[in-house]
Amino acid sequence: MLVPNMIPSGNTHRIILSSPEQKTPDIDRIQDIAADATGALRLALQSASDLSQGIAEDIRTELTALERRLERRDTIGDGPRAEIALCIERLGAFLPDDTVEVFRDELRVALNHSERVADLIAADQEIRRLRWLGK
Repeated sequence: MLVPNMIPSGNTHRIILSSPEQKTPDIDRIQDIAADATGALRLALQSASDLSQGIAEDIRTELTALERRLERRDTIGDGPRAEIALCIERLGAFLPDDTVEVFRDELRVALNHSERVADLIAADQEIRRLRWLGK
């Protein structure tokens, strides 16, 4: 049987393999999530300038504490999470207002990112502990 040395180009097919986008696991994105917590806190504090004078004065202590945290980019420890949660709680005492809601929502985003980082770190430590016990 003779094999042709030339393959006709008119009879070729191209195959394109398409795979759905793979979501990067959060543990591989932990630094990005931590940076997102800092960015979200920055956005929240920028929106705090829209709060009424009375509300801003009532939560001045919390705002000052959060501003200090932001200056140090300290947003993922227990202390920053407690301060963000306290500020969210204090905002609940005010009558519903669009600026308060925006500020509170942005603080919640920062808190959620911070808590996710803490969850990932705790899970990683627990897995390491369990692996160590298994050896």
